[in-house]
Amino acid sequence: MRSEDQWLLVFLRGCKWSLQRSKEKIDYFYTVRTLIPELFLNRDPFSDDLQKFLTKGVVYPLPNTYKDGSKIFFYHYENIDIATMPLVNLFKLLLMLVDLLLEEDDNLVICGITILIDAAKLPLPYLLQFTPTLMKKIILCLQHAYPIRIKNVVVLNSISGLNKVYDTLCKPF
Repeated sequence: MRSEDQWLLVFLRGCKWSLQRSKEKIDYFYTVRTLIPELFLNRDPFSDDLQKFLTKGVVYPLPNTYKDGSKIFFYHYENIDIATMPLVNLFKLLLMLVDLLLEEDDNLVICGITILIDAAKLPLPYLLQFTPTLMKKIILCLQHAYPIRIKNVVVLNSISGLNKVYDTLCKPF
């Protein structure tokens, strides 16, 4: 259980001690939960939908940090089953992990996160689930609702389709 003082401190640190930005982020943090129900409803980590990702090791935070101190989230798409593991659940799990680490790891707020993606086994049909609407929701949520900084997004073994998705969907936001 978090104390309210600690929770407010998380937002103040993440907003570089700006009271106005902290108030805006807190407001958006709770507002976004009603605006994007597909990411914030049914967040039971023991549900079958999320356990598929957890047992296959698709996404998890690494115990070590990057050279700048940021927390590393590793995505590994080798064991993905696109029929039973939709992309929206993967993003839901990412936000659940960030929520958990906001309460437990002060270094996450101070140093930010690095997202490391191994796209060697990324199934091409999975890229079709990267819709502009979904990407906009994820990016706006991470930028405006969470008091964290995304330091790096590193893609290993990138495929040409992933580059096109990034250039058309992520860069504009």
